[in-house]
Amino acid sequence: MAEFSFKTLAEDLLTLEINTIVKANMTATKIPANRREALLDISRDYHYALVELDCREPIIWTSAGAMAFFELRSRAIQGARVINQLKDLLSKEERQKYVEKQVILNRIQTQSEQIISMFVTLAKVVNKDFDLQNHCDQMQQKLETLAKEHNTSIDELQKFCEVHDEESQAWNNDLPRSKMQDIPDLELTPSQMTLIRKIWEIGTEQVVLQTVIHADGDITSRISERLLLKPDPVLFQIHHESVQGAVGFWTNMVETIGKMAANFFQSKVLKK
Repeated sequence: MAEFSFKTLAEDLLTLEINTIVKANMTATKIPANRREALLDISRDYHYALVELDCREPIIWTSAGAMAFFELRSRAIQGARVINQLKDLLSKEERQKYVEKQVILNRIQTQSEQIISMFVTLAKVVNKDFDLQNHCDQMQQKLETLAKEHNTSIDELQKFCEVHDEESQAWNNDLPRSKMQDIPDLELTPSQMTLIRKIWEIGTEQVVLQTVIHADGDITSRISERLLLKPDPVLFQIHHESVQGAVGFWTNMVETIGKMAANFFQSKVLKK
């Protein structure tokens, strides 16, 4: 089980990030308590985004483990490459739409890589000699065997069976959803849980305004080009109020953690 760490908590509090997102349809759901299911939500979000952008095929891995995110990453790279070749041939207005799509694809690529790295870290806890390339090679052999059994190609395998990897469930999540509730949850560190939460919250939505505040006083603000060309006072006001509220909460949180740390170390000294 992940242990509480003042050091990790302090590091997480060094940066404050406030994002304002425009979302077409809100379900107002909370992130699942089960980390495996939270990863499945992310995987499905990426899947549907890639389907909408017409770059999801071929579909082989449909769960939420290392191989699934490896595949999502690969499809996002392919889609971004196509857009990069096309955008210079389009009008300025059309190019802006494609640039926004490319941003989403780049995000899917980057965040899939972060999740894959997390799985590698978990795998090395179980087996210090774990090698991602060896794991990918083993999964490729498994796909080839399944394809041969069903007399089809790997790209067409999903028409005959779902592909999973239950042997690596101690650290991985390439599993059917029904299996996720029946086995122990993934043991994640606070930093890993924060990573999953942030990725889950932003998803594939368009971030129109972002403010990042660092403990050393540096502040970075980002505005989407579309909002800059067509300013929306309501969005700016919402973001401004969000920044103010977050800074107030951040300040109180830092003070509280400081007092907790002081009391903790004082009690340690008194015990000696």
